[in-house]
Amino acid sequence: MEPGPTWPVVGSTDGPRDSAAVVGELSAVFGKPLKDLGFRRRRRSWYRLGPALYSVLNLQASEWDSTVYLNLGFSPAASVVGDWLPERKCMVRFRAERILEVPLEGIRLLDGEALAAVGAQAWRDAVAQQVAGPVVGMLDRVVDLPRLRHALDAEVSPHVMVRAEVRQLLEVPRQACCQPSPPASAGGRGRACTTTSPDTARVSTT
Repeated sequence: MEPGPTWPVVGSTDGPRDSAAVVGELSAVFGKPLKDLGFRRRRRSWYRLGPALYSVLNLQASEWDSTVYLNLGFSPAASVVGDWLPERKCMVRFRAERILEVPLEGIRLLDGEALAAVGAQAWRDAVAQQVAGPVVGMLDRVVDLPRLRHALDAEVSPHVMVRAEVRQLLEVPRQACCQPSPPASAGGRGRACTTTSPDTARVSTT
């Protein structure tokens, strides 16, 4: 049996450094699954305004190399004027690498060198499985503030950006979430809390 592809280390100097190609391939991977969930596209973003929650996924090309970052944003639907809000203005923001289900190997794929090393089809297949699956799955599940709170507590690593305006809204009863996360004593992350920053807060564990 032939060995599988070897992913290059992000930031290496071998191969082309073309973030535009990565953005194009990511658009092909994410486009249909997000459209099926009711997301609309605006340039490098896909967004959805639901009855309770606004969600957006943005592709951000690095200024330094061919890396592309996947940025997720959420805001209460009532706070959105019209049906569009850029990810950078959302009240809760984090990158796909913060999603616990996304492996480091998947994040390393989001680079022009990895794309060039294995070819477009193999790259798409790997990204679809390791990155798009978990990201789209989260966007599918998180449709209101209780589910967003649960995701922050159980599915996302600490230190995501949470603006002060939404902190109290996210303090929902545990029974309102999809399912409780394991207590910290049992290996879980425990209950999330926020810092006292006047403008933004970082979710952390206690």
